[in-house]
Amino acid sequence: MKSSAQFPLLLNCSFFSRREYLEKIQQALGKDTLTHIVTLNAEMIVEAQTNQQFRDAVERAELKIPDGGSLLWAREYLEERHAQRCTHRHPGLRAGIRACPPDWRVAMSGFRIKSGMTNYALMILSLIKFLFSKQQPLTGVDSIYDICEAVQHKNGSVYLLGGTHKEAQGTADVLQKKYPKLIISIIHDSTPPSLPFSRGGVGFSQQQKLIQLTKLVKLKAPIALFVALGSPKQTLYIEQHRKMLEEAGIRIAIGVGGAFAMISGILPRAPKFMRRHHLEWLWRLILEPKRIKRIWNAVFVFPNIIRGYPH
Repeated sequence: MKSSAQFPLLLNCSFFSRREYLEKIQQALGKDTLTHIVTLNAEMIVEAQTNQQFRDAVERAELKIPDGGSLLWAREYLEERHAQRCTHRHPGLRAGIRACPPDWRVAMSGFRIKSGMTNYALMILSLIKFLFSKQQPLTGVDSIYDICEAVQHKNGSVYLLGGTHKEAQGTADVLQKKYPKLIISIIHDSTPPSLPFSRGGVGFSQQQKLIQLTKLVKLKAPIALFVALGSPKQTLYIEQHRKMLEEAGIRIAIGVGGAFAMISGILPRAPKFMRRHHLEWLWRLILEPKRIKRIWNAVFVFPNIIRGYPH
């Protein structure tokens, strides 16, 4: 596992392998506290540059994972750039590799860029190279499946919050068919206040909360919450209601963006070859042209923020 702790711009995202991520899920379900998982993407990094409240909420989350190839590329690019600086500063060593910390040697051992190239050229070549990278992000859709499988093994339950009613119901139907022993509940605007929480942060009395909490404690089963309110709302919602969710028995709360639309089949997921080459953004643009501003931020603004990151 690699972390972006050396690059605060990436909000301390952890680049887990799939196996490591599954282990983290199991650990979270075994705890008595809430684990907030943020599925970070390029748009969110751009948003965090000007939205301090959102940035603070992301940084408070226990796990940040890369939901999109952009963050995987950014890490590689920043590592390559760091490795180049090591080469320039220690020309007497073999390609400068021994002068770099161990984590950078991997980046140095592959693709090399001539020392005279500008940051812009380095970025363009790095982006082209990354289209053929075998690395894959940990997406919100895949996270839902992984968490549901883990919760089912523990005879637990999951809640779906957000999305349209059709998306949420369609997602629940797909998940119920795939995980028949899983208890699935949908939370929507008409949810009675007797549930542990409700959409939009609608409150309820302390007595009702204690009654519901008692029921959940007796159940003694791990509970996961999938929040599909979009970014930054879903991240802020989880952090603002952290204590209430934890008291209700929630062990994993994760923002999943538009994942309900994809799992329900309302919005087709990108073909595998596009996902393999990190072109899901192009697929979303084709399906939803109105997202062009958001995609512009992810595809053009984000790389330029990364390119301008201090040397």
